[in-house]
Amino acid sequence: MASISEFLKYEDFAKEKGAVNAKIIPASAVIVDNRIRLKCRFGCPFYFTHWMCPRQHDITPWIFKERFLTCYDWALITHAYTYEDNQRIAFEVERKAFLDGYVLAFSIANCTLCEPCKYPEPCPHPEKARPSPSSLGINIFETVKKQGFYIETLKKKTEEQNWYSIVLID
Repeated sequence: MASISEFLKYEDFAKEKGAVNAKIIPASAVIVDNRIRLKCRFGCPFYFTHWMCPRQHDITPWIFKERFLTCYDWALITHAYTYEDNQRIAFEVERKAFLDGYVLAFSIANCTLCEPCKYPEPCPHPEKARPSPSSLGINIFETVKKQGFYIETLKKKTEEQNWYSIVLID
């Protein structure tokens, strides 16, 4: 396992790209809970209308946790105030890590490449499309809260929203 010091540069890079905050954590600190998929299916108005929805890929929470997440040592949490910045920053960190030699770096962020999503037409950006945390069963609220990030549900439309993404790096 590589030392955390090798990955701290990605915190700074994310902030340079516009992140409000960023933090490297052990990948094992990413909380996966099968119940998160219930919130997708019974609560999200966009369920089954986006390519990155759980029904569009076959990676269940238990498969993600057991077969993918356990292959990574480190994860970077990024925090942004807009949906679009959240996805852009995560992808830019993934790209930088890839160019630095971490070729299996992978970003997990709510996809904002096409608003609205072109589903069921083919995705025009498959090289950049990534699954949302909830579609993989990641409890993003608990994960970031345990790392000291601010979590509060939006009460008024005028309040800034807090969007979080995760970039797996190894």
